[in-house]
Amino acid sequence: MIETTTIPSIPIGFLTEIEDRLNRFGKKRAINWRVGFDKYYAKLHKIHSVYRTVLTFDKDISLPNSYLDMRYSDADGEEHKGREIWENIRPGERIVIRGTGGSGKSLFSKMSMVWTINSSSNRLPLFLDLKALNTSSNSDIFKLLHKDVNAIFQSMSASEFDYLLSQVDTIIVLDGFDEINDELRTDSLRSIKLFADKYSRASIIITSRPNDSEATWTGFRGYQIQPLSQEEAKALIQKFPYDEKLKSQFIKDFDDKIWPNHNSFASIPLLCILMVIVYARYGFLSNNLADFYQQSFEAVLFRHDRSKDFFVRSFSSGLSVTEFESIFSCFCFRSYIDDSRSFSRNEALGYIRRASETENIQCDSHSVLRDFVECACVLIKDGTSYRFSHRSFQEYFSARYATDSNLDVAKICEKFAGRRSDIALHLFYELNKDRVIADWLLPIFSRSQEIGLKDVEKFIKGVSYRSGGVAVQIDKTSVANDLDKLCAVYNGDQDTVFIRMAGCVAILLENLQPEFMFLGNSGKYRFPETEALPESEFNKIILENLKRDGFQGSYIEEDAVHIPIVDIKSVLPEPYRKFVRDSQKSIAQIVDWFSADIEKHNRRMELDDLI
Repeated sequence: MIETTTIPSIPIGFLTEIEDRLNRFGKKRAINWRVGFDKYYAKLHKIHSVYRTVLTFDKDISLPNSYLDMRYSDADGEEHKGREIWENIRPGERIVIRGTGGSGKSLFSKMSMVWTINSSSNRLPLFLDLKALNTSSNSDIFKLLHKDVNAIFQSMSASEFDYLLSQVDTIIVLDGFDEINDELRTDSLRSIKLFADKYSRASIIITSRPNDSEATWTGFRGYQIQPLSQEEAKALIQKFPYDEKLKSQFIKDFDDKIWPNHNSFASIPLLCILMVIVYARYGFLSNNLADFYQQSFEAVLFRHDRSKDFFVRSFSSGLSVTEFESIFSCFCFRSYIDDSRSFSRNEALGYIRRASETENIQCDSHSVLRDFVECACVLIKDGTSYRFSHRSFQEYFSARYATDSNLDVAKICEKFAGRRSDIALHLFYELNKDRVIADWLLPIFSRSQEIGLKDVEKFIKGVSYRSGGVAVQIDKTSVANDLDKLCAVYNGDQDTVFIRMAGCVAILLENLQPEFMFLGNSGKYRFPETEALPESEFNKIILENLKRDGFQGSYIEEDAVHIPIVDIKSVLPEPYRKFVRDSQKSIAQIVDWFSADIEKHNRRMELDDLI
């Protein structure tokens, strides 16, 4: 049961300030606004002080009572708690919070709203779920925020809202940049930056997954969510409202049995919670990520009732478990290929109908949709739309459907490899290793052997950097795409090697411009405590310092500074040598992993001769 929470009164001084600012629109309008803010704060608090999970689909969980404040590392490598970041954000400051799937980005976003309201702050809290851009006719952040606020105030004009944003301190959370469809991200990013430039008093917090490469967050201070420590994982489990007996048994075995063998799962909040029900049902945890997701799905489907042993709710659709999984897998695969993560009711029903036709299973689409939400909890109804309870379930079932279907493996791999921030390719490889190796990776491996993948100097042309980040210039006709694919197979992160290589560039840039220190762990620069410089000014300063340090010629290429490797090698020989050594080490690790899997694959294929 959710504890009732008293919503703090809005500071009188803040209301008076707003009323004074809005008197220009008429005294009566200003008074109406003052009344409207009471309703706005109440609704905002009601929405963000609770949440639901795949384990608690039918009831709200109190966020303040169950929230574990995570650790976040900044670009300097220093760690901060989430509340500390929220408390210290200054008017006009911009922050981007990055974390992998299930790391708690959205809960931090919601908690930021709760903290703001509970603190009686003189800042107006605003929240926008960026998934809304996928179904919006335009990507204008101002219009979307105005629409949300006006749903409560009703008579607030765009000019009044514009004036308010320009006159009052606000804290604006834009949650889930990674949830925006790929084809919309460039326009969405442009809209966010235009909005941030216009409203200088707005403090903006954006959340996203790593590797949102379209997003060069110039002027945004970056933070990376850190994995849970052993003690933090136990604290999270203890806070989570679930069967105390099951939690107690899990925690009893946690230090000696679970954490030593499964800390890669237990360090991610979503998977940590799923581990509790998986362990309760099976008594063991798989080391394989794909198997773990299957265990999680079954554990949720046959979840525990306090008064019974594990049970499965009967499907209103009348489907068997096998039929249900077939339709849901196809639903996930089709929507994944279409880059759809949330759906209107009609869109969801359309995907279900097409899935049932593909699988030749007779069913009522409306009943299946109800089962997705109420029985399996794989979809969550969010207002008038539906979304996956977590994106990783879509990725797992897409990989599983591709495995179970007689589809072209190489084409599937190429499609999965095109997603820069999910785990579908990694899961597909775990589920279908021999076919992926034979049909897709062996040609890549052959090419990499021919061009000498470990010989870094053959294909690294130089280093480019701009105000938002750094990139190692690669001979893309030879190796970059192949290296991307090898990285994605092993950990779902196509940029792993390049990020490590870019981290080595820190040594080079430290020799160029100390106040523009490059920080390799986050892929971003730390700017001085001033407004971020425009791109052209940044490049001008960098060029001046390049010439100061002995580099010759002009290095501007497509609005970025580019330093050829030959110049780095001659001017900074020792940093260059370390850069090459570290890059070789990173690439060699991936190649060695792959070589070992190739050898296992070949040994298994030798069994054909025995048949």
